[in-house]
Amino acid sequence: MAKRLLGAEEAADVLLISDSDFCSDDESFREDSDSVFAHGESSPTDCSSDDEEQSDERRRGRTRSPGCSHGRAATTSSEDVKADPDGVKADPDGVMGVEDATSTNDLKPEPTYNWTSPNMVQPELPKFSSKPGVLVGTAGFEPMNYFQLFIDDGFLESIVQQTNLYAKQYFKGLKEELRPHSRRRQWTETNLKEMRKFWGLTLQMGIVQKPSISSYWTTECTQTTPIFPATMKRDRYQLLIKFLHFNNNEFALPRDHKEYDRLFKLRPILDHLLERFQEYYTPGQNLSIDESLLLFKGRIGFKQYVPSKRAVYGIKVYKLCESSSGYTYRFRVYTGKDSLLTLPDCPSSLSSSDKIARDLLHPLFNKGYHVYTDNFFTSVSLFRFLYSKGTGACGMIHANSVGFANFMVKKQKRGETTALRREELLAVKFTHKRDVHMLTTIHDESTIKVQARAKDPSVRKPSCLLDYNLHMGGGDRTDQMIETYDAIRKSYVWYKKLVVHLVQLSMVNAYILYQATQEKRITFLKFQESVIERLICPAENAPVVEEVEELVRLKGNHFADFLPPTEKRARPCKRCRVCTRKGQRKETRYYCPDCPTKPGLCMPTCFKIYHTVQDY
Repeated sequence: MAKRLLGAEEAADVLLISDSDFCSDDESFREDSDSVFAHGESSPTDCSSDDEEQSDERRRGRTRSPGCSHGRAATTSSEDVKADPDGVKADPDGVMGVEDATSTNDLKPEPTYNWTSPNMVQPELPKFSSKPGVLVGTAGFEPMNYFQLFIDDGFLESIVQQTNLYAKQYFKGLKEELRPHSRRRQWTETNLKEMRKFWGLTLQMGIVQKPSISSYWTTECTQTTPIFPATMKRDRYQLLIKFLHFNNNEFALPRDHKEYDRLFKLRPILDHLLERFQEYYTPGQNLSIDESLLLFKGRIGFKQYVPSKRAVYGIKVYKLCESSSGYTYRFRVYTGKDSLLTLPDCPSSLSSSDKIARDLLHPLFNKGYHVYTDNFFTSVSLFRFLYSKGTGACGMIHANSVGFANFMVKKQKRGETTALRREELLAVKFTHKRDVHMLTTIHDESTIKVQARAKDPSVRKPSCLLDYNLHMGGGDRTDQMIETYDAIRKSYVWYKKLVVHLVQLSMVNAYILYQATQEKRITFLKFQESVIERLICPAENAPVVEEVEELVRLKGNHFADFLPPTEKRARPCKRCRVCTRKGQRKETRYYCPDCPTKPGLCMPTCFKIYHTVQDY
């Protein structure tokens, strides 16, 4: 059939007919909706604030659960998948089962949980039954003794064994393929004494910040740090970093194995410190859960992106800390959601963040502890679970979190507080510069009058918010202490970076124990210096720090001599210091025995230049 083109008048008639049909459909829709809202429900045009809130939620890709309403029915369609606020689907027969997504038409309406007026009701929690404090006798303890509670000789000896074993595995059939002047050819087995010095120098690098590892061995008079060359040669230190190891690679499972451990390379270190942190200290009643981000931009399967953190990219470590002191009681390195699926005795209704909090807190259940969390962890399902385990919780929460109260107030004035209760849960909305939403199983809805500054007017704030601000900073306090003296170098492999971070975390915990048991107060810097001195300089064998090269080479009498014979060579040679500075590889039999570093120097030109040029 041939197509016929419409003229201008005919096209206008068709458009008028279609417009009238559309308007009639729209009017019938409004009439139907008006009849519905006439039976006690609010019209959409009367709830502009709710529409704005819902549009914001749609932009964030999250919608409120139907069971979160307060005083109104939730509208759903047959295609909606309904979820209980606790994350578990309600079964009308009382039998829990797996929801069939293909049978949504047969779903029955779920019960709604109403948030009602709180009426100053405070949930009942078990009394705090733990006895906080240090669990070891500390009479006569020095800073080194506190540090050895966590990093003892057994800990270092295991690193020595694994480092020597890894070096053997590395050189198996490979040493002949190395270049003649490769630094790795100089490897010899390490021991406990040398490993103590290695960790002493590593921690000292956190106090004395320099741009690279080799700069700690420089002989420039403005940059020299004599303790480093006096303790260990630069090449030896870098060799120890190269072969530093913590577990036997021969026992590693393949990646496709169901029990594959992404943290296998440092698993003994994690288990040792996790046990020691809990063995020697019992925290007080108030705890906080927070996350640290260890900077790492390399290739790793569980690298995280957290734009709110200073590092932005890195390895995430969750910590359970005492609020007052910052002592890290438990920690967990995040390696992905799938690593949280095998936690023992963990309800399936908990989300991944809920499982992390449950894993950190489970040794302290039913002892009356109070834990404070940020909006990453705070949820209705987690707080109800913790309450069932005799543990109170308080934290900030997103306004559109699943199961959270739906406050009907369009806009609160500055300083106003609204509270709603659902059984043991108390939801609080406080408005100051912005709206702040809190969830707690510890507090009632009482407010306290506070004044931030003398010139500012006083404001009544919820007691839960004030306690949150007071007790949430435990993890941040620990991070600040470590970041000030960060000893991690950019060139480290990811698991070596993580071990250095954990050793520094052990140093912070040791300092907290010192502060809790000793009357004499010292700074964290002095505490570290005392520990490092004992690691590097045992009383019976302290290294001799010689004079600075730059201050000696230009004064006094210097006489060249032949290098003395060694066990391997009767006529040894040494690189010329002056030729090396020029980029030339030249060896000589002459050296200066009167300079501290005994430099090799070609005769007579290089010897004269080295001892006469001021800014050489």
